[in-house]
Amino acid sequence: MTQVLGDLTQQLTKARDDDDFVETDLKEWTDKLNKIKNDWTTSQTISIQQDVSEISFIRKIVINDWHDDCLEQSAGDIRIEENGFVIIHGQSQGHAAVRGKCQYSSGQHRFRFKVEKLDASKWVFFGIKPKVAPMMADSANTNTAYGWAGGNAVLLNGVVQSNYNGYTSDMEISDIFELIVDCDEKKLRLINERTHSTHELNVDVTKCSLPWQLNLGLYYSNDRIRMIDQT
Repeated sequence: MTQVLGDLTQQLTKARDDDDFVETDLKEWTDKLNKIKNDWTTSQTISIQQDVSEISFIRKIVINDWHDDCLEQSAGDIRIEENGFVIIHGQSQGHAAVRGKCQYSSGQHRFRFKVEKLDASKWVFFGIKPKVAPMMADSANTNTAYGWAGGNAVLLNGVVQSNYNGYTSDMEISDIFELIVDCDEKKLRLINERTHSTHELNVDVTKCSLPWQLNLGLYYSNDRIRMIDQT
């Protein structure tokens, strides 16, 4: 379904940019959108919106594709519980990582995570890795990793950039972080819902190739993160 949405978005964008379409094209696209909405299962939610700020006859269509992804792979002293929605670091101290089940090549995808337990040193990694990258406990600090971590660290292709673009890792227990993965624009966005701080990264696909997967990391004993609903 993700591929279908991505293909349709590309068709609409190209027609809009080229100003090359006829009435039958509009009917075909409308029928496809209606079919997608009707076929979408109850386990997934899709929001199709028109950007009314666009003057063009074909308005820009934004597709928010919210998956029932879960956390499936792990490396290091970390457990995945509650059907893939909770991760807990073990009793030791050291890097450990998990990766999502789904892979993303197109569209915009939104995920929310709640910090349920956090050591005083406050280190969590929220980001992505390419599907082809090997699963490693210290995956945040390896090539191809992009995202944000504790200690004011931003990971760009696995290289730590402190305070990149003004980022500070203001993390507290019960904080909810929203991670937006935009495959079309090759960007990531992290939002702290408590502080409303927003940070954005451009992803170099020559270093972090599509498709991408969610990648989370913990370091301190008993730290706990929950993947929550998209409301």
